[in-house]
Amino acid sequence: MHNVTDTARPEWYPEAAREVTNYLIQNLSDLLPRNFALNSDGSDITVVHGQDRIQAMDIALVDPPEDLNEYSDLLQIALDNIQTVISRLTTEPWPQDRDRLTPSNAYVSVRDGLIFSGYATAHESLIALPPFTPGGPGRVARRASP
Repeated sequence: MHNVTDTARPEWYPEAAREVTNYLIQNLSDLLPRNFALNSDGSDITVVHGQDRIQAMDIALVDPPEDLNEYSDLLQIALDNIQTVISRLTTEPWPQDRDRLTPSNAYVSVRDGLIFSGYATAHESLIALPPFTPGGPGRVARRASP
């Protein structure tokens, strides 16, 4: 993915950006630390904590995703950015395994026409988002099973 300047975008692109931001807000918001929220004005993902509103990413600034691999790249970048903002605001790694305090990393994989994503340590999944399919129905996120 590359940053774009004034390049013409396909007509569907604003909808693709909104679809990704809506997916993340609907599926990740309830899994954030207490007093944190995600917000968007369309393609911009903002982490909200009290009076702080910090832009995590403006999805409209990257090339339009054209296939599942490009959507997965976009989700990876957005999840990484959200994680970075929250970790900086809490001054602790997020999310983390409560027993070992091992920080996790965002993960994204494409299998069987679906994009799977979330956060995991080297040993276990901490947050597993429901599969994402561009143009697919929204689903409810879940914490990974212990």
